[in-house]
Amino acid sequence: MVKPIRLAAAVWCAALVVSSGIGAGAAPSSPPTFEGVSDTDLQALAKKGDTDAAFAMGERLISTDKKAAFTYYSMAAKAEHIGALKVLLEANHKPDGKPIDKSQEVALLKRLAAAGSIEHHALLRDLSPDNYWSVARVTGPKTDVADPTLTSRPQRFTARVNATQEDKPKKKKSKKDKATVEAPKAESSGTVDRVSSAGQTLATVKVDFSDAKDFKPVGGRQVEIAGYNDSENVFHAIMVHQPDPVFKYDGELLKHGVVAGKEQNWEVKVTVRNTGVQMIKKIELKVRCFQRQSPNDNSTPVTFNNIAPGDTVTSTASFSVYNFQYIGKSSVPSVEVKVDKYDW
Repeated sequence: MVKPIRLAAAVWCAALVVSSGIGAGAAPSSPPTFEGVSDTDLQALAKKGDTDAAFAMGERLISTDKKAAFTYYSMAAKAEHIGALKVLLEANHKPDGKPIDKSQEVALLKRLAAAGSIEHHALLRDLSPDNYWSVARVTGPKTDVADPTLTSRPQRFTARVNATQEDKPKKKKSKKDKATVEAPKAESSGTVDRVSSAGQTLATVKVDFSDAKDFKPVGGRQVEIAGYNDSENVFHAIMVHQPDPVFKYDGELLKHGVVAGKEQNWEVKVTVRNTGVQMIKKIELKVRCFQRQSPNDNSTPVTFNNIAPGDTVTSTASFSVYNFQYIGKSSVPSVEVKVDKYDW
């Protein structure tokens, strides 16, 4: 004899099936509404750890018993239920939308972003950039940015920007062509190569930079990107840190004897060391050779191109100096090197 199943229990089981996506060909679905489940059964589900049930119970009680409702919202929020966290965030706002408690606002935004709530990534960045940067998980060299378990969740990695439209050579307009040629627009999306700490390429990632504040992608530059990967396998940059180029330079006079009343040639060995992570496309130095208390004071430019990170390059600047015997100021020249300009 088959025993009849109680209606509440049947609905309970149905709700669980919907929640877990059980069934042939089941696709990811929205949280269950628990329609038809009694308050008693819903409370029992919530106490057993069903966060959707706890949130649903909060929704039922919010208009009649606000205190009890927030007990259930808090229960669901402990398990990082996005809906419950949003309710707690809203409760921390004044009528004008400003937070009542900023520290609590930051804490809730961190939890929402970490849980994968896309709309709260930029909100946390705007309120507390350091906290957004810290909540973004560092994606290791063996981890794929497109890992489904990381979708919509904050992560960050080091990458090198690939060539953008603005980096490509512009076509020169011929005299016959009178048409107006529009300048290329700043790129808001493109690709980057994830790189290891040693600079080795790990993988190519498609990135949308439109949400990154005060950043313009330039091909060849190394950056640290924090953001999230979406279901279409596009990484949305929320914050981008771009290290400045770092380099050292000096000039060494190749000394020899000084002969009064004679014109002599002097050479200066100029060295540039790229000690940063950025490629230096071009650096122009101004090398000065002079004798103190003498009219001799000459300068010449020295240019270096394409200095890779870790590389050291050298060149020589030559000067012709006449030693004025009559003023008694014949001496070994002094050298001074300054950066005129550089591009990276």
